[in-house]
Amino acid sequence: MNSQQRRPLTQLHRFVNVSLTIGLTFAVLVGTHQAAPAATSKPASTPASVTKLAPNDNIQRSTSRSRDVTGDAWPDIVAREPGINSGTLWVYRHTGSFSGTSTFAGRVLVGTGWNGHNWIGVAEVTGDTQDPELTPEAPADLLARRASDGALLVYPHSGTFNGTSTWRSPVLIGQGWNGFSELILADVTADGFDDILAYDGSNLWAYPHSRTFNGVNTFLPRVHVRSGSIGWLLATEWHRDTPDLISNSFATGTMTVARHLRDFDGTNTWAGTSTDVAAGLFTGSFINLLSLSDLNGNGTDDVIVRSKSGTLIAYPFMGVNGLNSFGEPATLGTGWQIMDLVT
Repeated sequence: MNSQQRRPLTQLHRFVNVSLTIGLTFAVLVGTHQAAPAATSKPASTPASVTKLAPNDNIQRSTSRSRDVTGDAWPDIVAREPGINSGTLWVYRHTGSFSGTSTFAGRVLVGTGWNGHNWIGVAEVTGDTQDPELTPEAPADLLARRASDGALLVYPHSGTFNGTSTWRSPVLIGQGWNGFSELILADVTADGFDDILAYDGSNLWAYPHSRTFNGVNTFLPRVHVRSGSIGWLLATEWHRDTPDLISNSFATGTMTVARHLRDFDGTNTWAGTSTDVAAGLFTGSFINLLSLSDLNGNGTDDVIVRSKSGTLIAYPFMGVNGLNSFGEPATLGTGWQIMDLVT
């Protein structure tokens, strides 16, 4: 399937992150070394001002929804463990069943030498790698931002989940992206291609996908879509098949959702008013990670948090219903404070 024939995406899952230290409650399958990223293409647009990223701050250092990387249509977790081999990258495979600590299977090594990055994300930006009749959505590509210069890189998925051979060599798609404290990947233009949402501390910008994977020309010039303080940014289809904009305040634990109006129209892309779906729940005194994933496979994203003690907890989404939008929490695992990037 070529890039112009791709079907619309309906399940863009993602995560976010932070950092600390201990062991995880999952088995380990060890792989081999993957070379550190490199790219030589001419950079695209270069955002101004560099944001210094420090451990344990409230900077999003990975995207906020998980994606399928194993090819079974279930969202998996990609995480970096900085204390091993200069940054070891692991995949935690979804078992196909939302069942507490058994939701994710033993981790698989997919790369080493990843400490040179300060952000990672997963999305489908290169085009389908599998027959759509066999797979509802192609396994996700891996994106990473290089800390030294803010270079944004795409590692195309090989089409097969195969340890350190899962993703191919990187392709440079932009330079100077350290100026953004938040980068989110979502199909905000509703054309079937993942776009980039980037927040610089004052304004939220959308970089629409050109519908062709072409290095630094993959994404079009940015469009202003929001202003002001927006909190911890998430994007999901809680209302429809286009990504709503979610914001969470770590100070108050208030989470709000603004409905996507099904038309990409700059500052009119999302509704001007937001609906509260949580209050006092996801606070910075309790958690240091906030993310989304369709854990139970019902087509709507659930919320995942990491407590400061390292416990990964799921809050099943029950539908937009004010402060009753989430069900009872379920523990997914413990010891996750050893990870400083999670998506």
